[in-house]
Amino acid sequence: MSDETRECPIEGCTHQHSRRLAMCARHWRMVPERLQLEVYRLYREQPGSGDHVQAIENAIASVEGRAPRELFG
Repeated sequence: MSDETRECPIEGCTHQHSRRLAMCARHWRMVPERLQLEVYRLYREQPGSGDHVQAIENAIASVEGRAPRELFG
């Protein structure tokens, strides 16, 4: 594995993807659009912030069938 890629964070997925992306394309398409937009917005406004990281964790949870945590609650 090169420094430019990493394994998808979805449990059981071994696909490699760019480090700039939250997960592999197959699983990203499973994330609800509102969560995708939130990840994009926070990346533009606050890359690497706690809120951005939480949005990515919520996207992962949505694909794995877990309830996302509230971002601003």
